[in-house]
Amino acid sequence: MIRSALLTLAVSVISAATARAQTTCAAMSGFTAPDVKITAAAPLTDPVPLCKVEGVIGAEIRFAVWLPDAWNGKFVMGGQGGFAGAVDSQAIGYRGLQQGYAVAGTDTGHRADGIDGRWALGHPERVVNYAHAAIHRVTATAKTIVAARYGRPAGKAYFTGCSNGGRQALIEAQRYPDDFDAILAGAPAQDWRGLIATFLTITRSICGVSRPT
Repeated sequence: MIRSALLTLAVSVISAATARAQTTCAAMSGFTAPDVKITAAAPLTDPVPLCKVEGVIGAEIRFAVWLPDAWNGKFVMGGQGGFAGAVDSQAIGYRGLQQGYAVAGTDTGHRADGIDGRWALGHPERVVNYAHAAIHRVTATAKTIVAARYGRPAGKAYFTGCSNGGRQALIEAQRYPDDFDAILAGAPAQDWRGLIATFLTITRSICGVSRPT
């Protein structure tokens, strides 16, 4: 009983000290970094009390960083499914925020709807961003935002993703091995010929054209 009470007291003291050390959410709107523009910083209460910082890197890599008040000292970047195209983080679906992680996500540098790939036509930079650059650039920016919010860098950094997020995980390990301490690659979408063929088949079906036999 005494040991449990002391442990609870210690956790409360540490949490209170961490909260006092945090930069206010409103002040995060003034965060600056090369080639980064912060567009919003607002407190939220769902799924936990946190500060959501949104911004743009370069011309059009949109991102968000969710910074829980009760931070566990770690950071996780989440992947995106399909062609991405909207700011998202699969780490949120894995309850990263409820576990105290600072979480980041991106649209990988373009806006898209479902499996429509017209965003890439005539835009080689978007293709590079989607392929690998956006995750790397958002990771670097998010780590800096985390340090600015909490007054210290994250002790550990992780990546988690499934499908296209799994592909992102593998490409991160290959191209940017220093970004993360550990990487979880779930069901990585690597067979691009097969995937594109599947997307085309689905599109033909949606448009009322019979599927090929």
